[in-house]
Amino acid sequence: MKKIDPKKVVESIFGPASAAQPPASEERVATLLGKGDRKTSRKRKGFQFPALLSGGRSRQFGAVDIGHDSIKFVLLAQDQRRLWLKDVQVESIVQVTAQESEVEREREIMNGLVKIASRVKPKMKVGIAINDPALYVDSLIVPVATEDEYREFVRKALSEKRFVDPETSFFDFAITKSASGGASQELFVVACPKELVYRQFEMVQSAGFKVLSVETNGLATLEALRRIARWTTPERVLILDVGSRFTDLTVLIGDRIVFNRIIPIAGERFTKAVSDALGCDVDQAERLKVKYGLTMRSDRSSSVAPTELAKELLHPSGGDDGASEGERVSAALQDEVNKLLGEVERSFEFAFAKEAAAEGPRIHHIFLFGGGARLALLREYLGERWDAPVRNVNVWEGLGVDERRIDRDFLVETNDVASVSLGLALRVQE
Repeated sequence: MKKIDPKKVVESIFGPASAAQPPASEERVATLLGKGDRKTSRKRKGFQFPALLSGGRSRQFGAVDIGHDSIKFVLLAQDQRRLWLKDVQVESIVQVTAQESEVEREREIMNGLVKIASRVKPKMKVGIAINDPALYVDSLIVPVATEDEYREFVRKALSEKRFVDPETSFFDFAITKSASGGASQELFVVACPKELVYRQFEMVQSAGFKVLSVETNGLATLEALRRIARWTTPERVLILDVGSRFTDLTVLIGDRIVFNRIIPIAGERFTKAVSDALGCDVDQAERLKVKYGLTMRSDRSSSVAPTELAKELLHPSGGDDGASEGERVSAALQDEVNKLLGEVERSFEFAFAKEAAAEGPRIHHIFLFGGGARLALLREYLGERWDAPVRNVNVWEGLGVDERRIDRDFLVETNDVASVSLGLALRVQE
């Protein structure tokens, strides 16, 4: 495979740097937005966050979402009548052991990328996602100013945070709302280490794709969700994407993102909790996790109905003495799930502390995505704990489907894990 310098890739997409302009790898992201019209995107109905990097248009547009245990690919096409779903692929990533190097893991990722690329047209134009705890996402209140002045405000604010270096990070922002009677402006800020972007660019381009945009998982999921779901301006929305290693949390009020966070508690932690509790290996723990989920408690001899279970999980009445296998699995999972939800609730407190409405941590809608969210009765547990509906959505809704290539049952199977890749493809389409 031909070695590609990711910095040159960035320059080839956004144009060579001139003598009066710093190289693309060191330039602020606003000048890398190519043909994108930031003013237009901000006037669109709803929240439209500009890509960290973007450019170009295509009548066929794809997306590559590299997760910890799989790679998801979505291909869309646009004609005069509608948007079509042309291809959906999921390739598993062979997991390397703790003793094996990161190079080995990247080799496994490349194998999956090459398999996907071999089934589509060469140089397919795609968007990619970055999902890593090194991402910085926050809201910033600044005086009303010009676009260039906003960028300097953001640069200064990032410089004051020891864990974010604006010189080694791409950063971008979106204007979300005015504050203090119009004297102040709220900005939604994203900063991403450049090396993360370069590494992802290099792998995906080397496999045979042409990368047009970079997004975060949370923003991509929101893009997919906005196409099919509605809520009112004052309502509070929680989006949880529970993956293998991380849970991506996004909180919105109306069409405005007020908080985004990556929590390192997800599917792998659930499996490890079962492995530790039962003294079994990871493969067996994974099977037990899938088999039982949150369906049993130690004071029960059999599984219980979802509504009864949700109450029992919130108000347990018995101990674990003489617990069956299923009860021990559910107890271990409940403990880990409660740790995750405790972090989510702390995020609520932070997100809503700055809001004028005195509703406390009230949530009106919950959307649940990700393979880790398939835990049995997790949806019922969340709805009971936060007294809010966990809404069922079909991310493929409204798309034409090329049934010569795509099986309808496969779409049902991938509905909860494809939100990021679909959202990325929609961003490339824009």
